[in-house]
Amino acid sequence: MKLISYPQDFCSVLTDNCFRFGELNPEQATEIKFWLATDSDPIHLGTKRYVGQAEVAAQPATYLRHHLAPEPHFAPSCAFVYPAGRNLRAYVSWDNDTARSVKVGYTTSQSDIAAPAVVDGHYSHRQIARGENDEVGFVVPADTMMTMAMKLSNGQVISLNKSSSTQAGLWILCVDIDWVMERLENPDEVDSFELELKIAGQLETTIHYDIVERPSTALRLGWLTPEGTIGYHTFQTPMEERTEAERVEVETTSQGAVVAGVKGYTTHRLRSGTLAPEQFALLRTLATSPMVWRIGAKGEQEQVALLSAKAVSGGATKAEVEVVVRSKHKQRYW
Repeated sequence: MKLISYPQDFCSVLTDNCFRFGELNPEQATEIKFWLATDSDPIHLGTKRYVGQAEVAAQPATYLRHHLAPEPHFAPSCAFVYPAGRNLRAYVSWDNDTARSVKVGYTTSQSDIAAPAVVDGHYSHRQIARGENDEVGFVVPADTMMTMAMKLSNGQVISLNKSSSTQAGLWILCVDIDWVMERLENPDEVDSFELELKIAGQLETTIHYDIVERPSTALRLGWLTPEGTIGYHTFQTPMEERTEAERVEVETTSQGAVVAGVKGYTTHRLRSGTLAPEQFALLRTLATSPMVWRIGAKGEQEQVALLSAKAVSGGATKAEVEVVVRSKHKQRYW
């Protein structure tokens, strides 16, 4: 048998990226093994057997999805971070493991990416408040220089450089606004900044941040976006907070009905209010996200269940999103 083609680096686990083989003997069973490459020993993901075919397309995506672990990542500063839970490298072997393919990089993006590229740079106007974090996602080959320049409204510039070293794939630039403010001579005079991201010396994106105030009742959510990054939005005031409980009663012959257990949870109904077009473009991806987190005031995170979501755009003057979330797991009292 012969390996005809294999997926390119930075492909998505959600698209049809196959290892294609030809020149198989249809009269004999052929086994292809799937492996996850790690820093130590590789992990055997599974084996597929083919009979009666001269050509096959071996798809590893169903195995790989079980090993993805995307989550918000907050650095205690502005920093370039390689989120391992959003990157995987896999390969296949055959002929009793005597032959194997190259290692292919996969990401949590919903589409394949041609690197280098900033995957969420089109959300170029954002808001951030004291105590909040944000991230900018991009994909780079190994040994690529990444450069950030943060130009603040008072004329001060904060810069940062890092090489991707041997770690190709999806990277994020963590933005910690408190870390920024601590480095300013007069932080109260700064109400915005421009973040420039260069990859291999080329300017790839410029993102404008407005520094805003939030009420104490604000609730911040993070979610996995179609680009494989974590999007963030702070809902100013919950429309409704509701606590619901499910009571389980058991009939007994001596005491009648007794409560055997109570399961309860609290839901929050949140409405964004009127959004600018780029804010709406980002926030509407929350409605179909497979993973959502509630972000605490100190960066703590709790995965929540998205019970319902509605994104409505009435033209250029009105666009808003409404969601209902609750804790991922019900609480049992006894």
